[in-house]
Amino acid sequence: MPGNGGTEAIAENLSVDIDHAAVIAAAKAQNIDFVVVGPDAQVVAGLGDDVRAAGFTCFCPSKAAGQLLHGRARRASPSPLRRV
Repeated sequence: MPGNGGTEAIAENLSVDIDHAAVIAAAKAQNIDFVVVGPDAQVVAGLGDDVRAAGFTCFCPSKAAGQLLHGRARRASPSPLRRV
């Protein structure tokens, strides 16, 4: 939530804080049956795990997988401490 221009053409975008409890409450209130989580910060924070635990079908890697991928991406990028 809140979605983007692409989703706006096929669904109603909701204005909800990106707080896990608020997202789950909005999904329940709106009878949403499928949740897609992004951006990566929400994946790493475990929003997908929380949404699934609340009983929703969710397209999102687990928190552990998100942290693994996020860490791998950070290690692959050049840093001032690394000679490239």
